[in-house]
Amino acid sequence: MPKPKPQSAAASGSNLARPARRRLGIKILVMALPLLVFLALEAVLRLVGYGHPTDFFLPAVVQGRPVWVENHQFGWRFFPPRIARAPQPMVVDQVKPPGTVRIVILGESAAMGDPEPAYGFGRYLEVLLSEAFPDKKFEVINAAMTAINSHVIRLIARDCVKLDADFWVLYMGNNEVVGPYGSGTVFGRQAPDLPLIRAALFFRTLKTGQLAEACLQQLRAGRAAQAEWGGLEMFLEHKLAPDDPRMQRVYRHFENNLTDILETGRRAGARVVVSTVSANWKDCAPFASLHRSDMTAAELEVWQNAVREGARLAAAGQHQQALAHFQEAYELDRDHAELEYRIAEAKWALKQFREARGYYQWARDMDALRFRVDTRLNEITRAVAGSRTNQNVYLVDAERVLSRAAPNQTPGRELFYDHVHLNFAGNYALARAIAAPIAAALAPAGRTSWLAPQEAQDRLAATAFDQLQVWREMRRRLQRPPFTQQLNHTAQIQWVDEQIAALRPQTSVTQGLPPQASVYQQALARRPNDATLLARYARLLEEAGDLNGALQQWEKVGGLLPHDYQAEYFQGLLWRNLGRLERAREHFQRVLQLRPNVAEAWNGLGLCEMDEGRLAEALASFDKALARRPTDADFHYNKAIVHARASRTHDAMACYRQALAMAPEHTSARYNLANLLIRQGQWAEAEKELQTLLQHAPDHARARNNYGLALLRLRRPAEAVEQFRQTLRYEPDNAEARLNLANALLTLKQWDEAIAHLEAFLAAHPGHPAAQQRLAEARALRAAGQNAPAP
Repeated sequence: MPKPKPQSAAASGSNLARPARRRLGIKILVMALPLLVFLALEAVLRLVGYGHPTDFFLPAVVQGRPVWVENHQFGWRFFPPRIARAPQPMVVDQVKPPGTVRIVILGESAAMGDPEPAYGFGRYLEVLLSEAFPDKKFEVINAAMTAINSHVIRLIARDCVKLDADFWVLYMGNNEVVGPYGSGTVFGRQAPDLPLIRAALFFRTLKTGQLAEACLQQLRAGRAAQAEWGGLEMFLEHKLAPDDPRMQRVYRHFENNLTDILETGRRAGARVVVSTVSANWKDCAPFASLHRSDMTAAELEVWQNAVREGARLAAAGQHQQALAHFQEAYELDRDHAELEYRIAEAKWALKQFREARGYYQWARDMDALRFRVDTRLNEITRAVAGSRTNQNVYLVDAERVLSRAAPNQTPGRELFYDHVHLNFAGNYALARAIAAPIAAALAPAGRTSWLAPQEAQDRLAATAFDQLQVWREMRRRLQRPPFTQQLNHTAQIQWVDEQIAALRPQTSVTQGLPPQASVYQQALARRPNDATLLARYARLLEEAGDLNGALQQWEKVGGLLPHDYQAEYFQGLLWRNLGRLERAREHFQRVLQLRPNVAEAWNGLGLCEMDEGRLAEALASFDKALARRPTDADFHYNKAIVHARASRTHDAMACYRQALAMAPEHTSARYNLANLLIRQGQWAEAEKELQTLLQHAPDHARARNNYGLALLRLRRPAEAVEQFRQTLRYEPDNAEARLNLANALLTLKQWDEAIAHLEAFLAAHPGHPAAQQRLAEARALRAAGQNAPAP
């Protein structure tokens, strides 16, 4: 056979290369496969419409014009959906109207205006500037949110570029430690590296990232995941020592994010007003304290003894002697925030105000639960903003401005409701400080005349009625941890109660509501399309009993903010109160069309079903509401009412107790529980519940009357008499209390006073058989010489 023809070297090499290339191609394919799968999954998810938008502003059309509205799902990128906070409802024209000065506020809850954004500094800022420059139209867009920090604000700022704003106002720093990616956060990893944070936030803009996050949430659902927003109480186990090394990373992140926000504002063509952040030093004791890490047991015992003795002396008013013991403890441990506060209090009492101020500030900085901006964060703000004053950046030092407005330059309750949230006076002072550089930019050579505080308050219709609602909300908050753990908690509650007591007489129907309504009417004459004013006015009218008037206002709000569910929800409640249950149901159903998971809508449907006697369906609706918000006291309360109507007393009592576990100050739940206990003959238990209720609501006349009945049944007639007398002080026409008082006086053989009350009762209710019989008995016993016991 002939020999095969030998291959050339080139051909041989080519044959050898093919398997190598094939292997390389397979390797590349294997390596690229995850990316291809990822891209394919991302494409499929987008195609089927999975996930939620992540921009802060979303396009919409309102009344035929293109607008931007807030994205109520924006917070899902940073928090689990069940506890995510949402922006304030807003509608912003995509094309800024001619002659409009547009101002955007960026920040956290204090910038938003919590506890009532209707009276935040942004609202004051708008009326101050509008009055100072009547030839211009000012539009203040509040893009602040609760619980966020600079990592989130940086992304909101990037989305604000599309607004074509003239000014940005930045007021941030309180949540830097406890917000997302802070060193004390409960929302995921604590203080990771900045590139990792940025990568994670980008990943969550992808539909694949949102799917992965949803799967993780499902895995956590069976464990100790946060079911719903729990306020500051969520952070109790996340204490930080003053020297925690993670704080240095927090400061670097803050500086980085602040720099990025200012650069974004510059590129957007906006002038940026950057403010330091003020906090309550004097009237907000530290929330938690930690000892120095190397403290021995012997040192701790000496420290405790010294502080205990100092506290005893301070309570007795011997502040100089108390200070000596506090200083002894201070030499052992200079890291303890509460001790710093005790020293500050003693020095303040001794009128050593300058030194006291320093200790109050140190107490704030060393607080182990960092809900307030600290000195270092404000220093970073001053340095970063101060270095860019030639780049259309204006620094407002609100910390110093508000300190100067406070007694002895120490900010406290005169300006703040709690630790960081400004009251009416505080918000006005901050707005004035921020308005100054804006006015100077608009009229460099002019002098600006500002509205006085009361005038600005009237423009916002911040009436006594509205102030009372805010103070009641603050009292509710202060009754929960960590406020209840503060050294000065009793004094805080006393202060709030004084504000409530002063406002209450001004808000009665006979004295307060007509003039308050006129304040609203005057404010709305100037700003007829102010949805916030209209919503507040609706609540005032509802309180006055003008339900139809309230409905009209909510209809106007719905026209201005058609994408927001609140107008629909409150209209549903009003129609229900008017007995128009079908109309009410329509509105609640529309709420669920806008937001399928709004718990209040399910609760509203349950109320309608309860009114119609469909108790089983009502229970199912309340359960759906509780599935979405399991710790809502009102939902448990409504379930209790259904059980009570179905004569399921045990179940009703259990639901009332659940409501009280969520909200101990829920007076209606406690009152109804006490009534059920009375019906069951459990007088001692009822007496305890009523006593607790009256601590929260001392003017609850019906509860006080029932408390007297319980005391009478428990054979404590002298105490019962006092309760009935107090009931009559609150309600002089309470016939039942007068009759009960007479019976208690008869038990004590105080015939003359008992007869006088029985005669007064019969004058109003002639022919009442039991009262006539008791009167006859009392007169006979008095005639027989049965004298009352000596006092």
